[in-house]
Amino acid sequence: MKNYILRILLALLVITLYSCNEQPTNIGYSLLYDTIDVFTISNAEKQIIAETENFLLQAQIANNGALFLGVGNGIKANAILRFGSFPDSIIDAIDYEPFEAKIYMSPSRYTFGDSLTNSFAFTAHKVNQFWNIKSTWDSIFKPDGTSDIIDARALGSFDGDIIQLDSMLDIDFDLELDLIKEWMQNQRDSITNWGIALIASPKTSLIRKFYAQQVSKEYSNAKLKVLFRGKNNPSDTLELLLSAAVESSFIHSPPTPKEDIVLQGGTSSRCYFTFDFSSLPQNAGIHKATLELRLDPSRCTVGNNGVDSIITAHIYDPNIEEMDEPLAAYYAERVKGTNIFKFEALASAIEYWNRISGKMRFVVLPEGNDLYRELDRLTFYGLNNPDSSLIPKLRIIYSTRPNYKD
Repeated sequence: MKNYILRILLALLVITLYSCNEQPTNIGYSLLYDTIDVFTISNAEKQIIAETENFLLQAQIANNGALFLGVGNGIKANAILRFGSFPDSIIDAIDYEPFEAKIYMSPSRYTFGDSLTNSFAFTAHKVNQFWNIKSTWDSIFKPDGTSDIIDARALGSFDGDIIQLDSMLDIDFDLELDLIKEWMQNQRDSITNWGIALIASPKTSLIRKFYAQQVSKEYSNAKLKVLFRGKNNPSDTLELLLSAAVESSFIHSPPTPKEDIVLQGGTSSRCYFTFDFSSLPQNAGIHKATLELRLDPSRCTVGNNGVDSIITAHIYDPNIEEMDEPLAAYYAERVKGTNIFKFEALASAIEYWNRISGKMRFVVLPEGNDLYRELDRLTFYGLNNPDSSLIPKLRIIYSTRPNYKD
């Protein structure tokens, strides 16, 4: 019996050894010889981050839930509101005339600048010429803040306190009736009304964000309320309430410094990275790539929501000048308890640049909503900082592929 069991075990051993000695399949060959050696490279050893360059790509802040207005931290923010058409019943009601017009606006709790003051002031002006949601500060305003398409005469103003509350209260201001009468006549004559511009007062020391385009159930976007009364019977009144159809903010900021990496919403300051991958084999397999940026809190200016913990990177086709649609997006989170923001998964971007394309535009920018709904300015240490522990760090783990022909 024992000999019988030994024979069975010996037969199984022979079969196992024979199987292990078989040649790998075609799939096995490709897995076995696809890579040869694994390496790690970082800009601590080679200057693979060749250059960083800040630039301003003015964001089109229109109909996206936020309206900025004010002056704070070296930034100016003005706004333009356009309202829908008056109903035909009002236009044709020749027996009625407007006797009161007000603009209502809903402030959010977000402020940027001197958050210790509640004082806030701005003036309202008629817009005389064409503009659209793609307009920017430079296309509307001159460097000194004046404009050729906005009337210099104020037709309304707000000058008062906006108190920070858990549930913020609306503000309102009167609008001259001559403007309402002009808009009504323009509509009868098929002439476009271009809206009103809200110009921040120089004495204002903070920027406020107002709600726009029904982004909250509790708050609404700007509204125009007009009261009409009968010409022959003043006690006979009508009320018209128009929501703003187009709400745009226009942001102006000074140039960003060249030595640091500066990201800011609204303006919108971004940073272009140029990499030098000449030390990487062209067909290298990129297994992991991480990029670390170190924040300098002492040189950040943020609103009253605190510093965000996420930033974004986009890659773009270098042959397309506009940066409307990125090829891919990557995200960096702040490492808990540190000032380090880390992009954990850049392997596909590096592979695209080094192996597939040879060229790529890699742009770091504020994350998502922060690009349009906050003005926070984040400053990261740049490449030329004398302390090498603070500069951006790119680390790549890659493997080489064999150079063989089919």
